[in-house]
Formats: sequence, C-alpha cells, structure tokens
Amino acid sequence: MSVVVRESLPGDAEELGSVLSPSDRLEAWLATGRPPEEALIRSAEQSCLCWSIVLDGQLAAMAGAGSAGYPGLGVPWLLSTTRIADRSLGVARKLVWCRDRILEVFPRLVNFVYAGNPTAVGLVKGLGFTVADRPEPYGWCGAPFYRFQMEVENVLG
Repeated sequence: MSVVVRESLPGDAEELGSVLSPSDRLEAWLATGRPPEEALIRSAEQSCLCWSIVLDGQLAAMAGAGSAGYPGLGVPWLLSTTRIADRSLGVARKLVWCRDRILEVFPRLVNFVYAGNPTAVGLVKGLGFTVADRPEPYGWCGAPFYRFQMEVENVLG
C-alpha cells in the first residue's frame, strides 16, 4: 500500500468532491450550507496550506489550513473518501506530518467537527486535538458539532 502526501494540484478539489464519503459530504453541507463539492473547492482556495493524500495512486483526501483572521490562529480541515478509514494507520502518520506543518505556520488551531461523524471525531482525537465534551450548534442550520483545538505547546513543547 502506498500513501503519498503532495501539494494539491488544480483540479484535485473537483475530483475529490465527486467521491467524498457520505459522512464528509453531510458534514460539509451542514457546516457551510453549500454543496460539498463547492465547500471543498472553497476550502482549498482559501487555504494557505493544502495537501492531497493519494492512496495506491488514487486521490483519497485533502487536508489544509487557512487563517482565522487573528495572528497565529489557523483553521485546519480534512475531507476524504471512505478509503481513508480503511488505511487509518498509514494515513494517520501522514496526517501527523500535515498537522505539524500547519502548527509551524499557525501555533494555535481551532475548528469544528460534526458530532454525527464518528470517523472524523476519532481522527481529530487521534491527532491529539482537544475536543469539547459536548457538541454545540454550528453551521447554517445549527447542527451538533464539537469544537476542537490545539496549541503548539500541546504537541511540540
């Protein structure tokens, strides 16, 4: 099995958007009120860091981060196909690499993960983020999302 992380290329967001996992499609729609393909393209365009994860030659996920509008505060994100869950250990190692690159640019990270997406919640926890105990209303329709965050000293210091 080959797991490769590379800088995202033009067209990656469109390609991945058409094959997102059902749970990530729902999460993207609940968070943004936009079609999942559009939400992914917009996330990629607004991110100063953006990678594509390729499993055995096929695009399987995209991850990145953009500024939250405050110095040092970033908003990390990840959207994927169902293939990510099948290869969690190899992918997790690559996502740790992505997380560490993001923390070099943004020493404090914060975002929300849909409470109804246990795969994503588990991945966020597995990457070392602190996840809120209770979900809160988030997104255009107030769906239950957990806030998650991390600071450099939690990981590197």
